Amino acid sequence: MAEGMVRGAEEGDMPAVRAVARRFGLLRGWPAARDFLDAERAFGRLVLAPTANGRARGFGGTLRRGEVTHLGDLFVLPEHQSSGVGRALLAELLGGGGPKVTFASSDPRAMGLYIRYGLRPWCPLLYLTGPASGLPAPPVREARPEDVVELDARAGGGARPGTLAWYAATPGVTPYTTGEGYAFARVSGGDVVIGPAGGTTPQDCAEAALGALAATVRSTGPLGSNGASGSNGPSESAGDFGSGCAAGSTRAMGSAGASGSSGASASTGLEGSIGPVRSSCAGSTWARGSVGTLGSSGASRSTGPLGSSSGDIAPRATIRSAGAVPSTAAIRSAGAVPSTAEVRESATGQAGGGEPAPLVARIAVPGVHPLVSPLVEAGWRIGDLDTFMADDGALSLIRPDRYIPHPDLG
Repeated sequence: MAEGMVRGAEEGDMPAVRAVARRFGLLRGWPAARDFLDAERAFGRLVLAPTANGRARGFGGTLRRGEVTHLGDLFVLPEHQSSGVGRALLAELLGGGGPKVTFASSDPRAMGLYIRYGLRPWCPLLYLTGPASGLPAPPVREARPEDVVELDARAGGGARPGTLAWYAATPGVTPYTTGEGYAFARVSGGDVVIGPAGGTTPQDCAEAALGALAATVRSTGPLGSNGASGSNGPSESAGDFGSGCAAGSTRAMGSAGASGSSGASASTGLEGSIGPVRSSCAGSTWARGSVGTLGSSGASRSTGPLGSSSGDIAPRATIRSAGAVPSTAAIRSAGAVPSTAEVRESATGQAGGGEPAPLVARIAVPGVHPLVSPLVEAGWRIGDLDTFMADDGALSLIRPDRYIPHPDLG
């Protein structure tokens, strides 16, 4: 690829960028009027590799949290892969200094590329899906985005007041707080996406996430009866959190399938990946998880060098000493938890002979977070996973045991 063929995306480039994003299924669940690409342009960097006829070969995007750069996207169309486009995009986005983090797919090409930029595997990022009701309901109250900026910065590695205010203004989004923890909840169709969320301790984060979910069910109704779609107009349909993605993440190297389809053979991770890097189930709320350089449309949103973007794990003693996180028994006793089959039926709207499907909750949880075991043991399923990757600078700032990222915004 010729030098100088990667540049910052301008307003006039957005149709071309979104065309690539749609090919990988990254816009599912986002309203037509605004999506994560707007946030990357406003609060980070969005770059593309344009063609002579006004289209795009691929694109990449980052968001900033204080000093930390979060690589959220790296997608190249299959017909332009192995041409240097992905590497040129990544060099433009990660060539500077400062701490860096991404969610990467399992594509070895993506992993190797990220490692060459100083990032190393830290822990898995699990895309969990389960029933929105029937869980413990710690008390929470609605909050303003500015009320939770400090909590978010301490757990997530840096302050991002602009990004939080932007997200809070998105239709269907409500921030909640317990005082020592916070969580954003977004209703989109029959899905509730929790994240970002964080807390002073792992327990504070867990309680805020569960409390926000319960508050959303109370305000929306267990079947989403208030009709909240989370959009001001038509939105991309939201697919299953962990399915419908080809297995790519970070979207950096994911592939949309040899023919550009987002079927099971293409992996894109949550955010489109270069391999199994960023699937395209996370944008939906689960369509974006990875950043694949090859641009695949998997279910998670990772960022590998080819499409995935995914250290030291927080000491277990720290997690244990933080306080009692709701146990599996407590979650089970809170109410009848539907089986995996029932959750699948709910997600597809096929339960109850055509009756409205219950709200389905989607949460991207780091593997070291104390919510993982009780949710999985209570019947939630792992729809997809990426690898949380970070360099030494980011590893010293981010606390994955007390932080639940948003799949598209980090």
